[in-house]
Amino acid sequence: MKDTRFPASHAVRPVEAGMVISVETTIPNPSGDFTKLEDAMAVTAEGHEMFGQRCRGWSRGGMA
Repeated sequence: MKDTRFPASHAVRPVEAGMVISVETTIPNPSGDFTKLEDAMAVTAEGHEMFGQRCRGWSRGGMA
């Protein structure tokens, strides 16, 4: 499998209000393919806001 990670050039930088973070999860399936879940999170002065929270619970293609 090809290594597609990005360099960690900002790994030591603190998280600050105004930043947007991509949250990406990959779930491998026994069939050889995978499911990828993606979301974005904004860092705010009060904490954070997950943008995908409004759309949870929907499905496509008859999948539950």
